[in-house]
Amino acid sequence: MPAVIHIPNLDDLIERYQSGTSMLKLSQEVGISRTALSRKFRKQGVEIRGRSAAERLKWKAIRERGADAVARQVSAAHAARRGQVDSREVKRKRAVTRAKSRAHVFAHETATADAFRRLGLVVTQQRAVLHYNIDVALDELRIAVEIINTKPNRPQRMRHFKRTEDLRSAGWSVAAILTYGVEVSYSRIAKQVVAWSKAPRRSEAGRGEYWVAWGDTQDRARCWADLDHRP
Repeated sequence: MPAVIHIPNLDDLIERYQSGTSMLKLSQEVGISRTALSRKFRKQGVEIRGRSAAERLKWKAIRERGADAVARQVSAAHAARRGQVDSREVKRKRAVTRAKSRAHVFAHETATADAFRRLGLVVTQQRAVLHYNIDVALDELRIAVEIINTKPNRPQRMRHFKRTEDLRSAGWSVAAILTYGVEVSYSRIAKQVVAWSKAPRRSEAGRGEYWVAWGDTQDRARCWADLDHRP
C-alpha cells in the first residue's frame, strides 16, 4: 500500500494555485510530482487548469511585469530553440494551438480588432492560416491585419515579406500597420483598411493585396515595409 503524502500547507498551495502560480512551481517547492499534487488538489474540489489556461495566465503575469519581462521571456525561448528547424506541419499545428489559447494576443491587436467590430465586421484574433497566426483577421473580407509594434531588424523584415507573400498566395490581402513611434488611432486604422478593401483590385488573380500604413494613418515617405514591386 503506497504511503500517504501529507502536505501541511495544502490550503496555502491551493490559494496560490488559484491565484495563478503554476502546478510545476508548487510541486517543486513541496518536493512531490505534479501528478501527486494535482491529485491532492482534485480531492479538495480544485479544478485543474488545462494547458491553454495555464499559458494564458503565464503570459498575463509576464506582461504585467512590463515590456522587459516579455522581451526576456521571448529571448529565452528563442535561445532554447536556436538551431532547431520545425517541419511545416509542426508549425501549422503550433499555429492552431496558439489560435485556441490566445496566449499571444496583445493590447494593440485587441484595440484594433475592437475598432473593426464597431464597424460591424467579423473579426478573429490570432487566426491560424497556413502555419501563421494572423494578428487581426477580417474573415469576410479575407484581410490579414498585421500590427507591427517595433521597428524590425533585417531578418525580421525578411520574415515579414515571406509571411506576406505566403498569405497573399493563399488569397489573403495583408494590411501592415506600423504602430511604433506614433499616436495610434484605431478607428482611423479600421476605416483606412475598409477603404482599401473597396478600392479596385490591382493584384494578379488569386493573390491578395498588400497595404502599409502608420498607426496614425498619416502620409509619410516610403519605409522598410514598402515593397517596390507591390501597389
